[in-house]
Amino acid sequence: MIPENDANKLAHALMSILRLLDLLWAIVAALLIHALRYRHLELPSWSVPVIPGFALLAIHGFSAAGVYLFSPSQSPWTSIRLLTRSWLQSALLLAAVLLLASIDEVGLRFWLIGWVLAGLAGFIVLRLLLHPLVRRFYRQGGFVTRVVVVGAGQTGRWAIRRLNRVSRKLVQVVGIYDDRHDPDRSSIRHIEMPPLTISGDIDALMQFVRENRIDVVVVTFPYEAQERIHQLVMKLRVLPVRIHICSGPISYELDKSEVVDLGGIPMLQIVDRPLEKGGWLVKAVEDILVASLALVLTAPLLLLIAVAIKLESPGPVLFVQARGGFNGRTFRMYKFRSMRHDPQARLLQAGPGDARVTRVGRILRRYSLDELPQFLNVLKGDMSVVGPRPHALEHDQEFSAIIGQYVARLRVKPGLTGWAQINGFRGLTDTREKLLKRLEYDLYYIDHWSLWLDLWIILRTIFASAAAQNAY
Repeated sequence: MIPENDANKLAHALMSILRLLDLLWAIVAALLIHALRYRHLELPSWSVPVIPGFALLAIHGFSAAGVYLFSPSQSPWTSIRLLTRSWLQSALLLAAVLLLASIDEVGLRFWLIGWVLAGLAGFIVLRLLLHPLVRRFYRQGGFVTRVVVVGAGQTGRWAIRRLNRVSRKLVQVVGIYDDRHDPDRSSIRHIEMPPLTISGDIDALMQFVRENRIDVVVVTFPYEAQERIHQLVMKLRVLPVRIHICSGPISYELDKSEVVDLGGIPMLQIVDRPLEKGGWLVKAVEDILVASLALVLTAPLLLLIAVAIKLESPGPVLFVQARGGFNGRTFRMYKFRSMRHDPQARLLQAGPGDARVTRVGRILRRYSLDELPQFLNVLKGDMSVVGPRPHALEHDQEFSAIIGQYVARLRVKPGLTGWAQINGFRGLTDTREKLLKRLEYDLYYIDHWSLWLDLWIILRTIFASAAAQNAY
């Protein structure tokens, strides 16, 4: 729980500036290499949309990879490692697009390789130049949020303990005040934190804020003390500070909350519904277009796979299984059969060297080709192209017993691929740690969904399938 203040806004501003500089450099590097190669800046018509479009996609890839997550104490090489991987993946995508579009002009390979190398070099140099400045500003306390806590009750003590765990270069609790201050009981040394004393009542707080730079006043009164909260806020709102109301440990459940109007009554919205503000319509159109195109393009491959499965082993071509879907609904999911047909077999996740997997099935699972029939599930409306992967019903029950919130993944439709899968959490989930990480990535996707993120995941999936190590 780090209150947002001018220092935090500065950090966000720095990341926005860095994102803009990266975008500009990606475009300038393309033009620079073109000028060096062709001795002029007369761009071919196809490159006019490609250069800025690729630059925008690459910057979005940086964001999705966590390149712009601000941490002044972090080594610049962490960010450089993330952006290098993301930039090279974007470059492979651009090369594939140019190849599919049959664009093969003289010197194109030199220009593309030069653009990739020059762009990467510029990104690295920019970060190496900025990092010492940011670190110096950080050591001098430039990112510090100075906090005053009002209320010395149980919630106030909890808030102080939590804030004191944060680096003092980021958050400093500089005073504790209480509207029921009694000088005879000012010491609160019995709290498990460095000795602090109640500095005074609300009048003393007002004077302190006027004489010192304070960023945030955190009010920790219990919710039932509405009259006390109202009177305090009325007094404090004349001060040039942010006023936060801390609700105690439940604050972790309110990290996405916002005040909304319902029937003219301001209310605290704790959890938002996924894909609001037209997102559901955008995703529905995306699903129909991508699934239709994928089935048309892969039709010959689908037929070839079906024949190979039939020739190798007896049994149906498709494996159909009940899976947990959106909002707890059950649907029948299609896959190419990759194991020997045994209707009486016990349900077990496939593992390394699994004897049940056929030779054709091993190839299909290696390259995720067994999932292609699920585009039919997408057209039926049971699944999306991108979303949390669905499990068998027995596994959903088993995983939910281990992690109570696991079912929260299905607040959106399940998908053929997802944010967890492209980040390495694909295949066997045999430990609690793997389940937690998959849940973490799935919930991140739900909270941060965008069309660009979906497209990025689809493209990453295409290039990552061949290198997947967790498919058995």
